[in-house]
Amino acid sequence: MIFAQETIVSSVYNRCLELELASLTRFAKHRALIRAIALLAKEFDAQPIREYPLTEYQEGGRRQFTDVIWMSGSNIVAAFEIDSSLRRKSVEKLLLLPTQYKFWVYYGSKDPNAFLSTFGVECPVFLINLFSGTMQSMDNSTSNNMTTSALPSVDTLLDIRQHIQQAIQLCWRMLPEQERSFSRVESELTRLVHRMIKEVEAEALALREVKEVVSTDSPFAKIRLQYPKAYEKWTEEEDALLVREHANKTSVHELSYLLQRQPSAIRSRLRKLDVA
Repeated sequence: MIFAQETIVSSVYNRCLELELASLTRFAKHRALIRAIALLAKEFDAQPIREYPLTEYQEGGRRQFTDVIWMSGSNIVAAFEIDSSLRRKSVEKLLLLPTQYKFWVYYGSKDPNAFLSTFGVECPVFLINLFSGTMQSMDNSTSNNMTTSALPSVDTLLDIRQHIQQAIQLCWRMLPEQERSFSRVESELTRLVHRMIKEVEAEALALREVKEVVSTDSPFAKIRLQYPKAYEKWTEEEDALLVREHANKTSVHELSYLLQRQPSAIRSRLRKLDVA
């Protein structure tokens, strides 16, 4: 299976930017990005696997995992590590995987360029920098070919069954031959399921905490659940962005999503700025 790397990058980049990451905790952001990238695999006729185990890479005697991989049959076609900090082991794990498509999705606040330069300009890992709004490989090449797509809400039962089947097959292959037994596979999968349940519970708790910060008793609070900046004072930066994007023919609906304000507020502000 052959892809255009730029197509994967632009799709992942735009899918991740569709998420409302600002309202999530650090842990919930990481889980949301993993889910988004895993679901995106379907658009490339690939099957996603989250938390893919690496037998070649261990730290402190513990097996390490790659955040997301895309599979075609028994082949890994793309691998993704997702970080909010400059973690050397993330890049090292990607380098071990047998695929030409290796992506490091970074959403931290530090400039990763100096860090990436330590791996050399020939390093075959592609950086998707969500914080700075840029996409670049380790040799600093860029791509602006972006497309948008909708985020599926849930997996189907067939998808879940396929994920389980793939997990069993991969677990069997990853175990040393002398350790292959049903009981060992069962214990490995049980451990992984318990770990994922804890992570999902933590993510759900984080999302509830965010929503509970704002009381839903008043109509204003309910509106702010959908438009976080509703009724806030406009800043000069927001005005400049609004005018620029309006001149670029950006729709009111898109401006509403971009500025996190109601469509009616967007139209009112455009009139006030005399650019409507």
